[in-house]
Amino acid sequence: RIRPVLRAANELSISRGLNPCYLQASLSESIRIPETPYACEGYRLPTEAEWEYVARAGTGTPYSFGSNPDSLLHYAWHAANSGGNRWPTFGDPLPVGSLRPNPWGLFDVHGNESEWVTHALPYTAEAQTDPLGDGTQKRGGSLYETAWQTRTAFRGLAGNAQSGFRPVRTLGPGELGPPEVRAARRPVDGTDTVWENAVLEWSAVDPNGGPLSFDLYLGTTPAPGLVVEGLSTASYAVDGLSAGTRYYWRVDATSAEGITTEGPVWEFSTRPEALRAVGAEDNSLQYAMVTVPAGSYERGENNAVEDQGPVHRVTLTRPFRLGVLELNWTHLQALDGSPVPRPRAQQPRDQEAAAVSRERARSLANRLSLDEGMPPCYPDARPVRDVLECVGYRLPTEAEWEFALRGTGTSRYWYGNAPGDLHGRANYGWNSEGPGGLYPPTEWGFYDMAGNRAEWVNDYYGPYEAGPQNDPLGSVTGNLGITRGGGSRSGPWELASAARMAEDTTSTLAVRLARTAAGVGAENRPPTVPEQPSPRDSGLVIPPVVHLFWHGFDPDQDAVTWSVR
Repeated sequence: RIRPVLRAANELSISRGLNPCYLQASLSESIRIPETPYACEGYRLPTEAEWEYVARAGTGTPYSFGSNPDSLLHYAWHAANSGGNRWPTFGDPLPVGSLRPNPWGLFDVHGNESEWVTHALPYTAEAQTDPLGDGTQKRGGSLYETAWQTRTAFRGLAGNAQSGFRPVRTLGPGELGPPEVRAARRPVDGTDTVWENAVLEWSAVDPNGGPLSFDLYLGTTPAPGLVVEGLSTASYAVDGLSAGTRYYWRVDATSAEGITTEGPVWEFSTRPEALRAVGAEDNSLQYAMVTVPAGSYERGENNAVEDQGPVHRVTLTRPFRLGVLELNWTHLQALDGSPVPRPRAQQPRDQEAAAVSRERARSLANRLSLDEGMPPCYPDARPVRDVLECVGYRLPTEAEWEFALRGTGTSRYWYGNAPGDLHGRANYGWNSEGPGGLYPPTEWGFYDMAGNRAEWVNDYYGPYEAGPQNDPLGSVTGNLGITRGGGSRSGPWELASAARMAEDTTSTLAVRLARTAAGVGAENRPPTVPEQPSPRDSGLVIPPVVHLFWHGFDPDQDAVTWSVR
């Protein structure tokens, strides 16, 4: 409530040797809010005008991060993500600072707990300087309120119900301090998947509100050398970085008054040579793949979206190989001559995850199989057979895909249960698709399985069957395909390990190729039955020279000899 909050501000002022802002002649009298708070030396509540100014952080959009309420999941605990804290339950506030800050580094200005402000305003159409009203107000919304109520402009009810508070101080001359170099925005400090051509971004602020200039240092030792000085923007594009190398970088910020702050040293590593070259792999596309062992796991999630349950045990009896990355535009150009899209925002897109329909995804798998002398898994004009028996390239089954993402874990996400920890782990939340591998891999070494671009799986959309299952294939016909992993514009719920989406098969999404691994079981398996003969069975040919062709393969990838009769 407001009176204990005012007393707490006074106690904080006294503990710091400052004159308190709120006066009380005696314990029997009400504590008074000064008419002009800016002259107060100690800690106080922000005025309503001050609160909205710092909450907006220089933006003119409904939220400090933009206009899309879907992105609020990354910045605010509110009714959509607070775990059941709904009116009239009034659940406890969640830990402060656990989601993203606004552009000025302030956490929880949206949601979690509404905040008391003083000198609430009767709004007028005229311009105002340091405006002061005479009431109290609550701003920012709370964990049980809607996205609409957490907008920076939303004004809550005054009343005297309990709310949180954020103390402020009016700074005197000489107290504003030097420039602050706050954070490495891209790449995040410690990232180990940076491309050789990268854009470095950072956040810095001058407490005096003036412009800043920047000197950038970059090198392969903890004491990096000067690369460029006098930058007017907080970003710089570098190219020609070496693969598989750890880099250190620092930014110094200088104010208009000539005061310089030396920033901290951050670090990142470029992708290993194998990933830089799209993978050292024994296939014609050099498409890196990882072997996933046979195993069992609990598929799905109860108490979530209806089609994600019921949770049931799935056993995969065959190991399989799965692409480390989603196929990118360079892969498509090599497979079928597709042109690489034009750059977006001056960034090349050759390493960006390619977007194709489900039918084209299967066609690309067939093309790579045929290039390597293997029978295609999706023969034309024929029903899809048991793809697990196919030795060529294919889409992963839905069961394989979820197992690969989960690894040995059992949590809601591949790293744990907290959606707030997605930040820095995946490209999501209304961003643009980017090059593969910019975020840390999963336990078994896969990049971008969650976020960046949603991926096709082999199954058609349909409900799960209850009970334990071995090597489930799902629906083999239908009008809708299944996509997994969510994309760069998805919310956290779409990146959960169990999340699945029905999608029209003509939609263009990402492809991650799979293959049934060789050497399954204790005994060696026989070669496949030769198929797809040319000329066709009972076909008419013109003598005297006839060329006979057929497809066949050894599932254990042993050498095969053929006898022709």
